[in-house]
Amino acid sequence: MRNNCVDDFEFIWSDNWCIADDKAWFVTGEQDILFCLDRKTKNTILAKEIPERNNSFRLHPKCIKYGEMIFCLPDMGENIWCYNIVADMWAKIKVNNPQRVRIACTNAWVVQGKLYVVSIGLKQILELNLQKEIIYYSLPIRDEGKVSGSILIDQQIYLVGVYPAVIYKFNCLTKKIDIIRLPDIRDSIHTIVYDGKKFWMTGYRRRIYVWEEKINNILILDKLPDEFGIWNFSGRYDYLLNFNVDSVQMPLFLYSIYNDQHIWLIPAQSNEIIYINKVSYEIKIFHLENEDQSEENVKKQLLGHKYLLEYILSERYIGLFSLKNRWIIEIDTKELKYKIIPCHVKLEHKCLIRKSILSDMFRLGNPMNEKITMRVEKLIEYVQLKTLDSNSFDKDEIEDVSIGESIYKNLNFFMC
Repeated sequence: MRNNCVDDFEFIWSDNWCIADDKAWFVTGEQDILFCLDRKTKNTILAKEIPERNNSFRLHPKCIKYGEMIFCLPDMGENIWCYNIVADMWAKIKVNNPQRVRIACTNAWVVQGKLYVVSIGLKQILELNLQKEIIYYSLPIRDEGKVSGSILIDQQIYLVGVYPAVIYKFNCLTKKIDIIRLPDIRDSIHTIVYDGKKFWMTGYRRRIYVWEEKINNILILDKLPDEFGIWNFSGRYDYLLNFNVDSVQMPLFLYSIYNDQHIWLIPAQSNEIIYINKVSYEIKIFHLENEDQSEENVKKQLLGHKYLLEYILSERYIGLFSLKNRWIIEIDTKELKYKIIPCHVKLEHKCLIRKSILSDMFRLGNPMNEKITMRVEKLIEYVQLKTLDSNSFDKDEIEDVSIGESIYKNLNFFMC
């Protein structure tokens, strides 16, 4: 099944949707443009380019709304950018990064009027106050160590250390950091979620780890459904789907979610989503149609995994972006069904995306590959339009001339 949202969202993916009221705010992962989507009409109502221009890929793909500000958090970018909705203005908050590492901000929360941000690259928690000043709290991690997943519980941030298994617990009020070691887990932990009593963690092995903090007890679930396999994204195809592998080269699951008495695990490269009853520990498959991989579509995939987690809504709905089909899937965890969410991008917003694509191509000197060729084809379709939307620019008719001449005549517009 295809959907109108595919063409509109051809290049619009992000690492999260920040939902506030009836609006969804998100930053495109490839163009570094802040969008606002009206969730009632399913139309984009705003698109603003983040001023920091570098290689646009994954500069600020996460955002969080606080008051009238949208904070756009760096992954490969260098700074935090804030968009004031009322004033329609950008402000830059410089992040101290003397080693120039990939900052990789993964999660953020507002606690008592302050923004707390987890930076995997800096191995720090950043505290941002109303004056937009940053206080840095370094995690007690060795040089070769790192953290991955994190959650906020009762004003405390729990972060999982990759290997050996360890949890860092940061108190947002006292700023104290506790270290909890988990020697029974022989794995590199990647995800963590809390069900109100127990923590659920996953890593690189076909294991699910259930930890109860009060009694410091670990339960290991290692009987995953027989239908649960791993797609081969390596580019070498002795096999395409493996049902027997015990340990993989990347995390088994990228996201874990607690919704409606179940733990939901969203795969990295595995073929199925699974969900687990938090009381009985029964593990079940939640199957999505049209998500099977082939050698051909693996090569064309945007990123080397299956889904991006965009939002969790009303403790019921999980919004995923399918990297294969390039559409939003919304799972209803109560009814155990899903639907494709149609989204439509206004013409002037499509123009901004294509302007950014062409700007990056010329600035960076990108070679012409399959993905770039596809982008140029989209651009040509736009350039050859007879009339243009009045909200975008003047209603001057474009001459129906050759492709090369059309692009040349309109180059100044795209590069401005």
